[in-house]
Amino acid sequence: MFKKTKKKVSVLIVLAMVLTMLVGFGAPAAASTAIDGVVVGNVPTIVSTGNVTLASIRYAETTPGNLQTGNTIEVTLPSGITFQDVADTDYYEASSNLTVAVAKDIANRKITFTLTRTSLLSAASLLIQIPANQTATAPTSGNVTATVTTNTTAVNGGSFNVGVYGTGSLAISSPTTTIPTVGRFVGTGQAVRTVRLKENAPGALKSLQANKLVLTLPAGATWAAAPATTTVGVSVYTEVDTTDARKLNVWTNAATTVATTFDILTPSVMISRLAVLGDLVVTVTGEGTNAGVSGSLVVANVADFAITVALPTSTDPTNVTAGRASQPLAGFEIKESTPGSLINGGTVDVTLPEGYQWAAFGASASLQGSGGATIGTDSIVANSGNRTARFSVTAASTANTTITITGSVHVSPTAVAGDVVVTVGGTASAEGTVVPAKARRVADVTASSVTGVRIAVTDQAAGDIVITEAAGGRLVAGNLVLTLPTGVTFNGTPTVTKTSGNITLGTVTAVGDTLTINISAAGTVASVITVSGVKYNVDRLVPDGNINVTVNGPAIVDNTVAGLTTAFPSIKVFNARIGAAGSTVFTISSTSYVIDGNTYTMDVAPFIQDGRTFLPLRFAAEAVGTQEIIWDSVRKTVTLIRGDRVVQVTIGSTTMLINGAAITMDVAPVIVDGRTMLPIRWVGMALRANVDWDAVARTVTVSPY
Repeated sequence: MFKKTKKKVSVLIVLAMVLTMLVGFGAPAAASTAIDGVVVGNVPTIVSTGNVTLASIRYAETTPGNLQTGNTIEVTLPSGITFQDVADTDYYEASSNLTVAVAKDIANRKITFTLTRTSLLSAASLLIQIPANQTATAPTSGNVTATVTTNTTAVNGGSFNVGVYGTGSLAISSPTTTIPTVGRFVGTGQAVRTVRLKENAPGALKSLQANKLVLTLPAGATWAAAPATTTVGVSVYTEVDTTDARKLNVWTNAATTVATTFDILTPSVMISRLAVLGDLVVTVTGEGTNAGVSGSLVVANVADFAITVALPTSTDPTNVTAGRASQPLAGFEIKESTPGSLINGGTVDVTLPEGYQWAAFGASASLQGSGGATIGTDSIVANSGNRTARFSVTAASTANTTITITGSVHVSPTAVAGDVVVTVGGTASAEGTVVPAKARRVADVTASSVTGVRIAVTDQAAGDIVITEAAGGRLVAGNLVLTLPTGVTFNGTPTVTKTSGNITLGTVTAVGDTLTINISAAGTVASVITVSGVKYNVDRLVPDGNINVTVNGPAIVDNTVAGLTTAFPSIKVFNARIGAAGSTVFTISSTSYVIDGNTYTMDVAPFIQDGRTFLPLRFAAEAVGTQEIIWDSVRKTVTLIRGDRVVQVTIGSTTMLINGAAITMDVAPVIVDGRTMLPIRWVGMALRANVDWDAVARTVTVSPY
């Protein structure tokens, strides 16, 4: 009896376990509370026909048991809108313990979902998705109501507002809250805020260029370029209006199927002096079917960017001396008065005046990395003759920035005394001038007089050279070197004397074209050195013009710095000149002639024949300013060349050729006592010289021009 009872109990336990495993496949378990559908996701505004994704409806259990095998959930859309015919899985998302069969009745705007429950171990959920198509003209108001019916009391049906009818609109805003500052008078494009256009419904922004949006800037501002855009699903085009650069045209190639946000990314604008200070407001209007669009947005603040270039308060210019190297300038500042005045990506050029070179340069910015402008590495621009130093602005400031400039300069020996004016410019909008130094001369070098000398003649007197120190101690210990041009040498050693001051002179030597004056000790008061008794030997190949004496040497110039001796002009003075620079006076029947007050001797005297004055060939040529003479003994022709003039005459012929053109003279050249004699008036006319006759003194004065 006991064994039989035990066996029955075992059978009942096994049966209970089997029934538990089969719950999901048999009659549903009783649910304590029915579940409701909930609208989730975006409830779109429908403004036109076409595809649209309506909001979803979600059923979710709190405890297992509501959603069972055999349940059906039917969703019906209202008239004028139906389901899109898509894949079954596009209509729902289900938890892993549900399988769903979909029955589509597109014509009747209906979808039926049949459920199979695979497990009751966890709660189940079903998300009904509604890809729809508005087939009829959309009304301007009202809800899109989906009707849900079920075959079970455990799942409640009902009406769900999954869309709304309305009119399309665009919200105009910006994703950035910071309003940038743009400046007048900048001359380059400046970035403003990104403009955001946000649809409230698919197709709110009508497509095609005929229905473009127009973003208009106020007077004084224009679009620098067509900006880039970001969009989803359609292409967006921008262009600066070809007839009015204040207008930016924007359009799409197709209508959107979901409400879309369009960003016009960091547009760039040009701001002229006519722009009004304050808010820069973009006005948005539409054309064609977008005619109802309107709005505005502040995209920037217009300010007068201001950058000053000046010495700091209580800082005085330094003194720099002509001919000296690596002399420091007073540090000066390039200072913003409005954040962002220094343009990102621009350059700042700091340029010295003629006669100066940067020996060293440095630029440092305040607030670097803390809201201040960031600057790149500075460098000296070689192709500027080392006059310009440059650095770039690599990030604009959000707080006023001061850039401090320091450096030292090489100064030309010929630099003019006075203000050293440094110019600041470049593309970063920094402009101005500053005087960080005052230049002072070492000495002034002059000639007491300028004598006339001739080529191929030795021992010719020249004027004294006077070296006047600008202040005591400017001429330092070392050699003072005077060098003559090629073809000219000293005849003997000139006399060098200290005519005032307390400078100490050492030895004086003259070798060839060089006179070396040793200064053994600098003075404490301004001194004057006079070089007198100067005589020159002049080679036959020395050209017409001034005999320039170059004044150099470490006493007056830092010779150890190449830039001071090669890049800059040297100090020069002329105390004599050759030929064309002066007038020559000839006296009839006299072999003496005078050049600039100095008397010289010829080997044959001028004479008058047939009313014309004849001069010896070589002296006539020198008088009109040329030493280029070609004598053809076979053809008996004389060719004279001066500058661009080539003149040829023939002994015994009245024909003169000037650059190949024949001119008839009233007399012909002749040979007298083996010397070729030329009619000076005709030669002077041909080679650009004035010829003046003094009948009383019987002299001819020849003055080249």
